[in-house]
Amino acid sequence: DIPGVDPESFIARRSCRTILVVGDQPVPAKLAVECDDVLRKPLTRKTALDAISTQFERMGESAQERERASLAARKTFLESVYSEMRLEDETAYCDIVEQLEAIEESTK
Repeated sequence: DIPGVDPESFIARRSCRTILVVGDQPVPAKLAVECDDVLRKPLTRKTALDAISTQFERMGESAQERERASLAARKTFLESVYSEMRLEDETAYCDIVEQLEAIEESTK
């Protein structure tokens, strides 16, 4: 967290790509914040540069594809940190899954 800055309101004004950097086990609700990717601290220079490079490569994709990739990144991150049992009770995770399923269903 940045002292004095609400991540949700800061990111809500975004017009550029956003990579959320979080601690080892962030509260799942933090991943309700819209972002293009999630990295866990501590991170290496290479990891950060790779993530930034990936975002540059994704420039120009549709808004729907950007949203799908964002949701998939947050879902994958949460699943790498928490057990399935823990996540099934987390509103933020369930919302991410529902939104991702809706996008995937709409593209069939």
